[in-house]
Amino acid sequence: MNKEIHYVYLKEGLYQELVFKPKKANFMHLCGVEYQNPNTKQMMRSLQFYEALKSNKVSPEGILKKSFTDQKLQIINCLEDLTKCTVSIIDERTVYLNLSFEKAIRSRKQIFCLSLIRVHNEVYVPNSLLNLRSEKRKNINKGYTVCCIYSIDGRTMNRTILCEVEDFETSAYFDKMNT
Repeated sequence: MNKEIHYVYLKEGLYQELVFKPKKANFMHLCGVEYQNPNTKQMMRSLQFYEALKSNKVSPEGILKKSFTDQKLQIINCLEDLTKCTVSIIDERTVYLNLSFEKAIRSRKQIFCLSLIRVHNEVYVPNSLLNLRSEKRKNINKGYTVCCIYSIDGRTMNRTILCEVEDFETSAYFDKMNT
């Protein structure tokens, strides 16, 4: 998870970038669960949960649901869409239900929204996963169309294009960035 994901989107005729840096420690919160080891009865911290999940050492008996767990788990499989150009960027402070956030990545269809908060400079981390199909839903800004998504490996600094729309001129964009 030592990667940054960059979302290039068009806002008012200019290309903008959202830099998203997911962290292992965010995953448990995004699922809306807490986890208690069924054998030791000790609560797991977020990073421990991620590592246990990754190594297939999580038991359903240890999962403790929170108030929004079911809603979040209904859409957790949609997170794979975060690297597809079918998402859009909400580029303004937004209040949705009781949650306030600075930016968000949302599905173009009213399915999910990953709210983000800024941690430093222009780097954002996940805040909450919102189910836009829940019974409490209300409309949320459609956001700006994503033109390109690329990742940068934190160790090698290699750039990998994850998706791009047909009319986006990737090489011209990166050439302009490097000058």
